[in-house]
Amino acid sequence: MLIANDISAGRTKALLKNVELFGITNCVIMSETPEKLSKTFNGYFDKILVDAPCSGEGMFRKEPDVIKSWNEDMLEFCQKSQRDILESSAKMLKAGGLLLYSTCTFSPQENEKSINDFLNDHEEFELLPIGEELGFADGNPNWVEGGREELIYTKRLWPHKIKGEGHFLALLHKKEADENTVFVWEKEKTDSRMKYFEEFKAEVLNLELNGVYQIINDSLYLLPKEVPSLKEIRVMRSGWLLGEFKKNRFEPSQALAMGLKRNDIKNAVDFDIDDHRVIRYLKGETVEEQCKDGWCVVLCEGYPLGWAKAQGGRLKNKYSTGWMM
Repeated sequence: MLIANDISAGRTKALLKNVELFGITNCVIMSETPEKLSKTFNGYFDKILVDAPCSGEGMFRKEPDVIKSWNEDMLEFCQKSQRDILESSAKMLKAGGLLLYSTCTFSPQENEKSINDFLNDHEEFELLPIGEELGFADGNPNWVEGGREELIYTKRLWPHKIKGEGHFLALLHKKEADENTVFVWEKEKTDSRMKYFEEFKAEVLNLELNGVYQIINDSLYLLPKEVPSLKEIRVMRSGWLLGEFKKNRFEPSQALAMGLKRNDIKNAVDFDIDDHRVIRYLKGETVEEQCKDGWCVVLCEGYPLGWAKAQGGRLKNKYSTGWMM
């Protein structure tokens, strides 16, 4: 299971579309503070990736406007945010788990110093070496007062040595055993409307869906098994959105189509990349193609684009309105 969190509700909209576009089916998207997440997910995760808020010095070349917003106050604010995020992440990580901390800044205060301060406060963590990738430079213990020797295991990505901007990486390992945390799992609820989804699945799909079904208002979601209770968390997308219940029927979602493979679908049409009907479909137009009447998935060289309703040799377009060209 993948938990994706961004404290900015605005940015989670872009995150949500990317998750759907890539056909990710095991993701729960949230917009919460790290402190609040740590109360629900205490000792839960095997791996945590922290893309820390930072002063963005590594982006100066790519985005010159970032220079205008840089100041000492911003630096101080980012350092505090990084400290708070690392503290919360430490609580959420299982014993033996891995935490990757990353920034897009050159500042030693936000890189080596943030990691040095964290290690001074958390003896249960250690730094691990990161593979000797081409162009990745070692971290610099000497750039921090009282810097630990193992800071050399961190990595700096310099824009004059790689194809990219300026970044920093630190891989942390949680050594000591924790007490077992007891989680309250989400439970599947029965709903009479599920019969419409079962009818749809039998008619259209070739796969078994494993997880916990949840109906929120009229929308049906599939959550990965063993998801903790999320009642106190601001959830933007509760797992894989399968579709919506209408009057006496079920309508599949764009997200369901994107998460399917060709063999998962009984009724599908697959266009070549050069077929003019691909663009017509993505524009929301009806296209002509022989297909068994009913719900079908439109693919392009094996990759799903979205749904259509086939009838009499025509495909009535069901592509997501917000995605249309």
